[in-house]
Amino acid sequence: MSRVKTSKLKVITPANWGYRKVDIIFGRVRPARDQRWAMSGDLIQSERDGTVWEFQYRKDDMLHGWPVRDVQYRSI
Repeated sequence: MSRVKTSKLKVITPANWGYRKVDIIFGRVRPARDQRWAMSGDLIQSERDGTVWEFQYRKDDMLHGWPVRDVQYRSI
């Protein structure tokens, strides 16, 4: 039996994953104008706990990225 290898996907629809695409302007988190796609390197914010991440890729059913620190979160 062979194992299927899934490639790393570099684009997601953030709303389907419980995230929103954001920009950091003068250290404050603001929602991005275009919410349709998030590409590798874009900033996304969890709608559940408000943490901000730099999206890297999606593999299988998991998102991978780096947390962003030292920003002021703003509830929307």
